[in-house]
Amino acid sequence: MLLVYSVSRFAVVRFNGATHQDGVFGLLFAAPIVPADRGPDALPLWHVPDLNDLLLHVFLLHEWNPDAWHRIDGSYWTLPVQVAAFAAAALLWRSKLHRRVRATVVLWAAMAVSAVSPLIREFAGTLPDATGMNRAYLFAAGVAIWLWQGRRLPTNQLVPLLCVTLLLQYLRTLPPVGPVVLGFAIMLGAMCAAARGPDWDVPVLRVFRRPISWLAGISYCLYLVHQQLGYILARALSEAGVSPWWLRLSIVLGAAIVLAWLLTVLVERPAHRALSGRRPPARSESRPKPQPESPVEAAVPVKETS
Repeated sequence: MLLVYSVSRFAVVRFNGATHQDGVFGLLFAAPIVPADRGPDALPLWHVPDLNDLLLHVFLLHEWNPDAWHRIDGSYWTLPVQVAAFAAAALLWRSKLHRRVRATVVLWAAMAVSAVSPLIREFAGTLPDATGMNRAYLFAAGVAIWLWQGRRLPTNQLVPLLCVTLLLQYLRTLPPVGPVVLGFAIMLGAMCAAARGPDWDVPVLRVFRRPISWLAGISYCLYLVHQQLGYILARALSEAGVSPWWLRLSIVLGAAIVLAWLLTVLVERPAHRALSGRRPPARSESRPKPQPESPVEAAVPVKETS
């Protein structure tokens, strides 16, 4: 968040043809100095985030602000939704309710909450969006596929849940609705195929196994840095005269991947180790392989969990 905020402050002020006020406070927090006449050919102004925007985003309160113009990064609407969903799942598990309430009841309840959230918005304002109620159906769909993959949810429950998910997505999608919902349906089908389908262990796909696994390992940090910083870099390249779109796109993708890797290595993994109390394994230490206790175990490869 601090990285995206600082880069936005530094770059967007210059995109707007403005200047920062003096000092560190002027650079990071004060309102920029915008010329009265920007010229007839000036591009539309980009929003310059301020201290209020930063604090709202750091404390995950930005979705309570109905003005989307103040988003530091447009994709960060998902952050409070994720926290709400994960907190609800943790409380459900901690209270042992998952042993007394069937998973299908919880999934359908999440769908119902999403379905009535537009009505709640009429008298509660931003409450459904800020708490994740409006998008709870997306988490319900993901959990349903995960339970179905583990043979803990029957297919006759999964199909209606995914159909309701498509219906709610249709009702919440801005034009063009058809292509968006079709793409969403294809994505859900691909997720189901990946969850329960056979693994294609063929030479062509085997080559991409390690790169895809590596990208999966940095995927959350890639989500955190790709959008706003990507927009800024793309505009900077365009203004610098990098005209081929494919070259700009390649540079933006490469930069996003490098930044995501750095964020994963320097922030996410150390934070996870600190919170979990684990120490990174020493490079010189070699972990002995466990000996199989039976022919069945010898035939099945042992998978390490992180």
